[in-house]
Amino acid sequence: MDILLLLLGTCAAVMLLRNPIKRAPWLFYLLAFALDIILLLGTAYGWGEVVRGPFAFIMRKGALGVAVFIIVMYIGVLPRKSRVSLWLRPIRAELSIVACILIAGHMLTYLLVYVSAMSAGSRPKDAVLASFVVALCLLVLALVLGVTSLRSIKHHMKAKKWRKIQKLAYVFYALILVHLLLMLAPAALSGSATAGVTVGVYGVLFGGYAVARVVRARMDAREHLDLVDTIMDQGFVEK
Repeated sequence: MDILLLLLGTCAAVMLLRNPIKRAPWLFYLLAFALDIILLLGTAYGWGEVVRGPFAFIMRKGALGVAVFIIVMYIGVLPRKSRVSLWLRPIRAELSIVACILIAGHMLTYLLVYVSAMSAGSRPKDAVLASFVVALCLLVLALVLGVTSLRSIKHHMKAKKWRKIQKLAYVFYALILVHLLLMLAPAALSGSATAGVTVGVYGVLFGGYAVARVVRARMDAREHLDLVDTIMDQGFVEK
């Protein structure tokens, strides 16, 4: 249930910090980078108090980055005129960048561990090797999605081209779930109640998003909504 508590806490923080995030997003980018640096240094130099405990859960296991991405996902499928949607949509790109930075730190940490183990001659299990490949793909996608979410970058892009690139986010979300399952399923199948509950929670959250995404797409089509017009206030050069 830790992931649900973290998700609820992250939702509350995002709601409360909406205006500061909108006014000074770079502060939150720096904070995310700082957390990544602490994680990487703690892992590299064996800071036990850093790589274990609550910080390990929210950062080393990537739970905070995933929680922010889940919020970003669901903002995109909320009723467009709802109060929550109107409140959070203006910072969806900024939240996406924060999530990408946090996920990148998590991925880099495990990539370093995998590379170190393989360079030492240790042959990883098939599930671990598959997770390694997925992690590489996630890292590349996180960089692409994060960079193209920056307003300074979007200022030099056409809205239609940006939307095509951002469709990679669906692949990214799917790979996050695959990565989570590869990491958690073996423990869940071995009888770990904690892993089993976590797999179930993520399954419901990502499955619910998939259904909501299909419903939202049908509603937008039925309303003949021009999705390019809905993002033209974000600094694009033209449609």
